[in-house]
Amino acid sequence: MSSFNRGYTFTENDLYARFYDAVGAPIAPVSVLFSVYIIESGAEVNVSDGAGAILHRAATFVTPNYFWAGFTSLPTWSVGTYRIRWEIIESLGGAMEYLIEDFVIETYTMVYDDEASKRAVLRKKLRVMLRDNNPDRNYHFSPPNTSAILYNIYRLSYIWEDEELDTYMDLAMGPINLTPPKQMWNINTIDANWTTLLLMLAASFACRAKATNWAVDGFDYSLGQLSLNLTSKMSDYTGLADTYYQQFNELLLQMKQSVRITKGIINSPYTFPMAAGPIGWRTFVGRIF
Repeated sequence: MSSFNRGYTFTENDLYARFYDAVGAPIAPVSVLFSVYIIESGAEVNVSDGAGAILHRAATFVTPNYFWAGFTSLPTWSVGTYRIRWEIIESLGGAMEYLIEDFVIETYTMVYDDEASKRAVLRKKLRVMLRDNNPDRNYHFSPPNTSAILYNIYRLSYIWEDEELDTYMDLAMGPINLTPPKQMWNINTIDANWTTLLLMLAASFACRAKATNWAVDGFDYSLGQLSLNLTSKMSDYTGLADTYYQQFNELLLQMKQSVRITKGIINSPYTFPMAAGPIGWRTFVGRIF
């Protein structure tokens, strides 16, 4: 699910719809409108367009089959889950078709009120890193999340669920905390300079888990003249996991080199004589280091 800040002006790359027929040829609908709602207790509630009316308007087209929703989320909107409902008429006199997509409105600034809000921001960044932030645009072989089809185009699901990505970030936090200087960070308190390191290791864990699935998902199927060869992607995901892990280690080395550890005098529980002798004070201290 895509996330945006309050006060954000949506562009043609954010909330959009493309239309094709059964053979993949572009379709140019005669009318494409959209409405925006906030989801409250499972129900759709209209939101204001800032001019005293509900947010319901015509979509803007880039090409005859590519439409996007042009609007700005108001700074006064509540943080939560929103829904855009597309209203499409393919031809004059045709029936109206509907298509919905949920998205999240977050705080206007990057100040986090609690761990959940910062986790959502980091999860979004992790999805972008893994190219899992827009299933309809970044196509992947995966079952659709619903049986709904719009002009034979499926609404696709994400590769990783939110709970899975949260788990990988939590697992990555351990090695980060054990890296000198040892820390006791959590998702809400981790230094911003270390989040890239955290996401790289989490991405490695995510790809490694997907490789585990593909270890048993690859198959060949043949029945009469019908055959299907679905080659296992285990090696592909393993390669991605190794790449992310290598990048993690390279960045970790750079982060370590940026840490300055100063050696100081060790306070010993024992008392040493200051008088001259076979091992004087200065000689003894010199041998400590």
